[in-house]
Amino acid sequence: MKIKYLIIFLLSLNVFSEWKIQEEFGGITVYTEGNISVGDKYRFILSRNTEEPCNIAESYFSNYTMVENAEKKLNNLPSKYLLAEINQKEKSIVVSAVTDKFLSGAISYIFATRNNIEDIIDYYSGEEVISIELLGFYDIDKHELLDVNIEDYFDIPINTWNLAGHEEALKKGKEECLLLK
Repeated sequence: MKIKYLIIFLLSLNVFSEWKIQEEFGGITVYTEGNISVGDKYRFILSRNTEEPCNIAESYFSNYTMVENAEKKLNNLPSKYLLAEINQKEKSIVVSAVTDKFLSGAISYIFATRNNIEDIIDYYSGEEVISIELLGFYDIDKHELLDVNIEDYFDIPINTWNLAGHEEALKKGKEECLLLK
C-alpha cells in the first residue's frame, strides 16, 4: 500500500515528465516517458537529412502490450494503419512501423506525424499533455475501421505524455542536431 502512495506522490511531482535528448538513429531524439504506461515513450526524431535540416521532426510513440501471444499478434496485425484520437479532439491515421518482442510481451513503435518544429510547438500550445488513444485498425483503401477489437492487440490502447518543457527540449534538440557531422 505504501508503494502505491509513493508512486502517486512521485507522479504528482512530474518526476517522469522530463524531456530527454540523445543522439540515435543518425540524428537527435527528443523524448519523454508516458504517464499511463511509463516505459512507453513519445519521441520527436530530428535529422540533418531532410529538406529543412534538423527542423523537421518525425513523431513516434511506443505501445507495450502483454496480451496473449503479443509478439505473434503484433507481427500479424489486421492492418498496419490505426485510427487514433489525439488530445480527445482530432482523429488521425497512425502507422505501426516496427514491432518487436519485449519483456513478457511485445512493443510497437507507431509513426504519428512529420512536421516542422514551429508547427509542433504551435499545435500543442496551451496543452498540458499529448494524449493518444488507439481506436481501431483502419483499412486505408476502403477508408473505414475494421471490425476488430483493438484491445485484443493492445491491452492499454491509451497513453498520455506531459508537454511541460517540450518547446525548450525541441529547440535544444535542433541545436544539437545542427552540430552533428
